Amino acid sequence: MADQTISLVDHTSNGDNTPTTAAQPEQPSTSSDSHIDILYENQRGWFIFGIPLFSNKALWNLRIDPAPWQDAKFRPSAVNITNAQVPDPSWVWDWKSWYVDMSLDVDEEGWQYSLLFKGSAWHGNHPWFHSFVRRRRWLRRRVKQRLPPKTKENAKERMFGETFSIGTTLVRSTTFGTNSGLLDSAQTSLDEEIRDIATLMRKLKKAAIDREKIIYIHKFIDDGGEELHYLAGQMPSIMSMLIFQNSRRQLLSTLMDRFEAAKDHREQHKKDSKPEGEAEERRINNLLKAIEAADNECKKLEYWSDIKNLTEEGKAGNATDPSMGWDEEKWQGLDASGAKHPET
Repeated sequence: MADQTISLVDHTSNGDNTPTTAAQPEQPSTSSDSHIDILYENQRGWFIFGIPLFSNKALWNLRIDPAPWQDAKFRPSAVNITNAQVPDPSWVWDWKSWYVDMSLDVDEEGWQYSLLFKGSAWHGNHPWFHSFVRRRRWLRRRVKQRLPPKTKENAKERMFGETFSIGTTLVRSTTFGTNSGLLDSAQTSLDEEIRDIATLMRKLKKAAIDREKIIYIHKFIDDGGEELHYLAGQMPSIMSMLIFQNSRRQLLSTLMDRFEAAKDHREQHKKDSKPEGEAEERRINNLLKAIEAADNECKKLEYWSDIKNLTEEGKAGNATDPSMGWDEEKWQGLDASGAKHPET
């Protein structure tokens, strides 16, 4: 049952392994320039033939037993003596390691024993019939750093630290190299051709931001060819993948710009009495179907102001056309349960 024993030696990385059996008897300081941190180590177990078999893993649930480590106010501590740090860089450790408080009624290793953690007396000896739990108190002193007087010479050091000129530069170089690799990878992904609807949907699911998703959609329109036929059917799913409402408006707006360009192109063919090629005709028809599908999604915008703004800007297409299913009397939100839209 016994877990790994914490030895009574220096637990810092460069400690001198000084035994702590003669622990500092000094009590926690109230000075603003120094403070003694306290951690309690708790274990449960029993003695068998005089051999202590205790472990923090034997502790019961928190309603009965405390956490394996507690702070000075007996609150659960997320750290122990092997990984506790000073609160902020203005503090430094004055003692090289944590020391067991030997000033109390404790045994030779600093343990106090009791029947229960709450409501029972603590003692340094350990008669078997009321020594089922034990704890010991660890102490370590920290002090405030005294900064040198502020001068022009040390102003940079006070602001940025001692490693300003070398360490920060190295870190910045490493970070820049890493970020450059990520940017290159992202740019390569954006430059890839998207020739089928499956690739488009896969990239939309992986994209982290709406701007990338909109770029992928337009690349598919440019490169998709005959696959553009499937865009209209996927438009509801595509709209739902956009996180922000403003992104949906932006996509609809840019698609409407393409709609106008395609319509002008078709009108020019009619004026010139030049029939469109079959592939070109299918492409324009598929694009118009996709834009109509996106246009219909405008009806599902969450706020009346969204639709009103698109309508005023001339980018709502047929979304507010009664012949296309729009009903001013019934449209009151996504589930038709909201208040009526304001009169204009």
